[in-house]
Amino acid sequence: MAEYEKMGLEELERLLTRKERLFVDEYEKDGNGTQAAIRAGYTPGKKNASAAVQACKLLRSPKVSAYRRARANELCRQLGISPETISLHVMEVYRRCMEAKPVMAYDRDQKEWVESGNYVFDSKGALKAMELLGKNLGMFTPGAASGGAEAEDDPITRSLKEEQDSGLL
Repeated sequence: MAEYEKMGLEELERLLTRKERLFVDEYEKDGNGTQAAIRAGYTPGKKNASAAVQACKLLRSPKVSAYRRARANELCRQLGISPETISLHVMEVYRRCMEAKPVMAYDRDQKEWVESGNYVFDSKGALKAMELLGKNLGMFTPGAASGGAEAEDDPITRSLKEEQDSGLL
């Protein structure tokens, strides 16, 4: 498998059969392996069983997997997408989510909406942005956050596990 990972897109294309390349093209359209196999010309079989088996084999194939990754990498390169650009955009989303927005209340005397003095922010969006950024930076792998300590040693993880075990969660 590692041998295929080092190959370029053109080199991988030469290794695959026409049907395998067509399968990847079709699979990228809708993510349905069985239908992609049928559209690529593989035999459907009874109730599409043969096509489903073939799709499974193709998706597990190291050559096909490497080819799919190479295609995705090439698309990202063409679009100018990199881990750095994704991190920058996620940080922009985080900053926008953290902007305080005034809560509006209807004033019957003035007969219009006015600021109530309270402010809200998009905590759900902000937390999701932080999660994505942390995953991108590898911060949520076991031991990464605590300098080598296992995830189970984390007090929050322990507390959540205890609540889960006691049926509170």
